[in-house]
Amino acid sequence: MHDPNETIEEALDVASLHCLRRTRSAVLNVLIGVALVVAGSGLLLRTRPAGARPDLASKLNQALLAALFVLFAFSTLLRRVLGRRARLDDPRSRWARFYWGHVLPALVGALAAPLGLAHGWLVSPRVETIFPFWLTALLLGILAYPRGYELEGYAAPMAWDEVPGR
Repeated sequence: MHDPNETIEEALDVASLHCLRRTRSAVLNVLIGVALVVAGSGLLLRTRPAGARPDLASKLNQALLAALFVLFAFSTLLRRVLGRRARLDDPRSRWARFYWGHVLPALVGALAAPLGLAHGWLVSPRVETIFPFWLTALLLGILAYPRGYELEGYAAPMAWDEVPGR
């Protein structure tokens, strides 16, 4: 039995398939970077005592959680705005718009991982307080991962001369 996504990918033109693979590779590289930051944060924070200024911990916690919410909202907004089908209508700019429409939201979402390190360093190094930051970074990267159907159904195929590194 075929996976519906594989079937869609088989129907894509060569330039679109190349674009999809390059974009997936870039988003996966961002996710690998997030994983490295998460692992490094765990190593750095495993022996760290609670934040240096307990009197500021509550306000700093609120500020970092607010920053996490802003990162989530901004990444989601970027993904929605940059990923609109109307932006991809022009076959000459489709490659760049598709690529950056997925990679930029993943990069913005990845900023949640170092924000989690800052939270662990300044507020509390406990895993349960840092976990929302790590989870958000990974989730936003996964949501930015491109699907084959996003490049299907355009009137004109992607311009092959637009694809870098062909």
